Amino acid sequence: MKKLAIIGAVIIVLFAALIILTNISNQKQIEENLSKTENQANPYGKTDLDPATIDLLDNEHYQNIILPDELKEKIASGAPVVAYMFSSTCPHCMNFTPNLMPIADEMGIPIDQYNLLEFDEGWDEYEVVETPTLIYFKDGKEVDRIVGDYSNDLDGLKTFLNQVENPLKNNPYGKTSLQQSTIDLLDNENYQNIILPEDLEEKIASGDPVMAYMFSPECPHCLNFTPNLIPIANELGVEINQYNLLEFPQGWNDYKVEYTPTLIFFKDGKAVGEPLVGDYSDDPEKVKAFLEQAKQ
Repeated sequence: MKKLAIIGAVIIVLFAALIILTNISNQKQIEENLSKTENQANPYGKTDLDPATIDLLDNEHYQNIILPDELKEKIASGAPVVAYMFSSTCPHCMNFTPNLMPIADEMGIPIDQYNLLEFDEGWDEYEVVETPTLIYFKDGKEVDRIVGDYSNDLDGLKTFLNQVENPLKNNPYGKTSLQQSTIDLLDNENYQNIILPEDLEEKIASGDPVMAYMFSPECPHCLNFTPNLIPIANELGVEINQYNLLEFPQGWNDYKVEYTPTLIFFKDGKAVGEPLVGDYSDDPEKVKAFLEQAKQ
């Protein structure tokens, strides 16, 4: 009897220890997940994310996440919107998304990714029956939708996307997830010499003269200066390579930019002299003198 009591006590102790260890393990997992949501780019506006969502935070195919209020606002604006309804735990979504996003990028069509696992109100609001579901909205209402994994019917996917009025048809940025202020400048005649980071690096490395214009579409000084700069450069026959720091913020550090707008002249693979920093709309002669370097 005494032996049974001892055995029973041992079992209880082991049980208790197992529960404690499980709780510690769960708490550790929670802390690790919280750390991930704090240290990685988190577009969800909250930290209590499902582990499956956390695993996708740095996945290149899930970088166009949209929040419920943002999607409602975009649809209400009347602009063309393609909403991708997915779930982080949906295997069909995991298979389809890596096929969908490159095609959408190639066609220049922005895809707004709505995570139904995190925002389950979307099931009812958009009458979603299963995931993945692509819905095309225009003028504030649904135009069409396709349901399921179209990985084996890419022609059908392209047919669906072809009906979308493309707001990024003149898009030189190599990506569709652009800031609205950038989108607003896509058709602006003074912003047609956009250069990508890798292209600028290659041009500088060639040793040829390169005039780089560091700007941000949210910078009022840039918006005032650019329409004055570009005509002067065209008159002199100097090519201006326009580098958008809002879309490619690594340029701030790569080129030691402190303010926008900034003009930097490169030759023989390195910056020459001091950059021209600020809005020189009222001093066109100084702008001409700076640009003349590229002609020597």
